[in-house]
Amino acid sequence: MIPQGQVSDTHGFSGIFDRYLSHVNAYYTNRISPSFLLILLLTALFCTSGSVIGFCEENLRVPAPLLFLSPGTRAVVVDKTHQSLSLYRCDKNRLVLERYTICTTGQREGTKEKPGDRRTPEGIYFCVKILLPPSLPQKYGPCALPLNYPNLIDSQHRRRGKGIWIHGIHENRLTRSTLGCVVLQNDDLVFLARRIHLYTTPIIIVKKVHFLGKGTLKNSAKGDLNLLKHWQKALVSGDLDTYLGCYAPDFTPKGMELFQWQTFKESPFEKRPHLAMVQIESPIVIHTNAYDLISFLETFHRGNKYEEGYKRLYLRWSYTGPKIVGEEWIPMGII
Repeated sequence: MIPQGQVSDTHGFSGIFDRYLSHVNAYYTNRISPSFLLILLLTALFCTSGSVIGFCEENLRVPAPLLFLSPGTRAVVVDKTHQSLSLYRCDKNRLVLERYTICTTGQREGTKEKPGDRRTPEGIYFCVKILLPPSLPQKYGPCALPLNYPNLIDSQHRRRGKGIWIHGIHENRLTRSTLGCVVLQNDDLVFLARRIHLYTTPIIIVKKVHFLGKGTLKNSAKGDLNLLKHWQKALVSGDLDTYLGCYAPDFTPKGMELFQWQTFKESPFEKRPHLAMVQIESPIVIHTNAYDLISFLETFHRGNKYEEGYKRLYLRWSYTGPKIVGEEWIPMGII
């Protein structure tokens, strides 16, 4: 049972209205619409930074993209319609909203397709580095967090472009005024940068965030997690058929045709007389309308081979359930 949502003394009603008044001031400097200010006030009242999302387990409603977060992990959700960014943390069995703030995204609607289209991409991304002054120009604020756009799915759809960052500002900005980046007020950017992890904290950018009941999310995550279980079991036991069955017919391994990849995988499976050790830790399951993502820390050990790093499995659902359409491996050494 999740206790009633509470906010700490440092985020009481005086603090709520202080934040609201700061956004009123932002209205006159950044020209934020009055109706959006009302949304900010209501959000501050009910989703204050550090508050528990929902009041009890039975009526808990959480963002639809966050199918499953392991305890201690975080996720960032950007809502392009409401021009908002939310930072969530899983605290045991509770989803905690650590920060809700306004942001500004691309000048044009829709997902990014090509260079110069002034759109913010939609999908699941990860920060790959942090840029700091003096090499970072002052106009980007105290730091910048480049994203891995185009990601694997973007590349499959031949989406192009580069230089999509989360960064701060040097001057006042209108909403929907960037060339594709996600721009935050500088204090919000610093708060975010101190809490996310490169390569592992998902940045989910969607047109509009929908909220679902906890039970609905559990059912949605179950199929993805079952696939992960079968995938792991097949690796451990050397069951090639089950392993290959986890992949979609149009799975596109990097630099290979599917039949070449299958042949490449057959040889190691045939040469494995002993069971492997495949350990999975801290999995997260993220959903978008186009695809799902499972990311986890994987430790693989068989014979003299030992690998540790983060694995990303990109999934697409069909009438037979979820299948892997792409995968990525990030060695622990570069994280």
